[in-house]
Amino acid sequence: MDNPKDSEEPHLSHQDLIADIEEMTSKDHELTMIQALKVYPKAIAWSAVLSAALIMDGYDFKLFGLLLAQPAFNKKYGTLQPNGTYQISAAWQSGITNGSNIGQMVGLYLAGYLSDRLGFRRSIMITLLMIPCIIFIEFFAPSLVVLEIGQILLGVPLGIMETITCVYAVEVAPTCLRPLLTSYVSQNWVIGQAVAACVLRGVLDVDAPWSYRIPFAV
Repeated sequence: MDNPKDSEEPHLSHQDLIADIEEMTSKDHELTMIQALKVYPKAIAWSAVLSAALIMDGYDFKLFGLLLAQPAFNKKYGTLQPNGTYQISAAWQSGITNGSNIGQMVGLYLAGYLSDRLGFRRSIMITLLMIPCIIFIEFFAPSLVVLEIGQILLGVPLGIMETITCVYAVEVAPTCLRPLLTSYVSQNWVIGQAVAACVLRGVLDVDAPWSYRIPFAV
C-alpha cells in the first residue's frame, strides 16, 4: 500500500518561493518597452481605458470656473446688481467651485473598499453609471442649492476614479511602463480641462438655458 506521504504534492520551501519571486522581479525589470507592449497588451489597454474616465474629473474641475463668467449662467442663478447685470455672490461662487471636493473626499475613502470588494473594473463601471444620473440634478437645477447638492454628489464617483485609475495603472503595468501609464492618467485630467474650455467657447452664442445646460450634459 502506498504511503500517503508519497502521494502528497511537493510544497515549495520558503527559500524556493523567495528565489522564484526574485527571478520574476528580475525578469520584470529586464523587460524593454517593446517587449512589455507585446507581453502585456491587454493590461495596458485596460489601464488606458480606465484612465480615460479621469477626463470627466478634469472637465468638472474647469467647468464651473468658466460658467461663472457666462452671462446666461449668472442671470439664471445670480442676483440683479445696481448696474443692471447679474452676479453670483462670492460665497456661492466658492461653494459651487469647491462643492465637488467635499464629495471627492468621500469617494477617496470609498475607493479602497470598493476596489477590494468588487475589483478595479467593476468599481469604475459603477462610477460611470452613477455620473449620468447625478448630472440630471445639475442639468435641471432650479437653484444654487440644488446645483451645490449635485456638485457634492458628483464628487463621490470622481473621487473614486481619481484613486482607482492611478492604482490600477501601477498594479497591472510592468516596471518599464509604469511612468508612462501613470503620466497618462494625469494627461487625461488635463485633456478634460481643455475639453471644458472648448465646450464653453462653443456655446457662447447659444441662447439660455442651453448655453449652460449643454456643458452639463457633455
